[in-house]
Amino acid sequence: ARMIELGAPSERVHVLASAKYETADRDPAREARAAEVLEQVGFAGKPVLMGGSTWPGEDAVLARVFTALRATRPELRLLIAPRHAEKSPDIVKTREAANLPHALRSKLDHEPPPPDPVLVLDTTGELMAFYACATVVFVGKSLCEKGGQNPIEPALCGKPVITGPDMSNFTRIMRDFASADAAVQVADEAELLREAAALLDDPARAAAMGARAESLARANAGALT
Repeated sequence: ARMIELGAPSERVHVLASAKYETADRDPAREARAAEVLEQVGFAGKPVLMGGSTWPGEDAVLARVFTALRATRPELRLLIAPRHAEKSPDIVKTREAANLPHALRSKLDHEPPPPDPVLVLDTTGELMAFYACATVVFVGKSLCEKGGQNPIEPALCGKPVITGPDMSNFTRIMRDFASADAAVQVADEAELLREAAALLDDPARAAAMGARAESLARANAGALT
């Protein structure tokens, strides 16, 4: 509308999908390596709740949600990927305060993990590969009023996506996801617990939501070409 107001011929103005749909693609080799890492810490064959690109405060929320979920789902595992790897020491303190053993991705090659750990992805460039190995994904920076992080990456991996209330950095994309029933947006910790439990307990619903998310992400690709 603004381009037309400036004088552009309306028949030459076309609205494309967001260029953010172009920013990610899957890498089978990296995904295979991520699966090997998860096997190393005992996650293989178990449901995995993953917090991707989390911000300060959200890791504590996920610790509480995870603890509540595991009360009736002892096989559940937790993977935390902070938005900034340098925040990992803070996450470790949160895990210790919650009496949850942890393992750091960066140290697995030379440090044996404790039994039944929470895995902290304190490396750069591996996030999307680990999304492919998750069962349910919470996209961070969205419970802390910071605008949210990219939901397209887990969507491309066919995963059911949960976000917090603030996804203002991805307003148009979240409209796409909402119209396709391809994500769940929660208001707070209590809703996050409820929705994560619902998806974990209904694999068919989770798979269908993940399939819709992947279809949406792929259908909107191509804006740059």
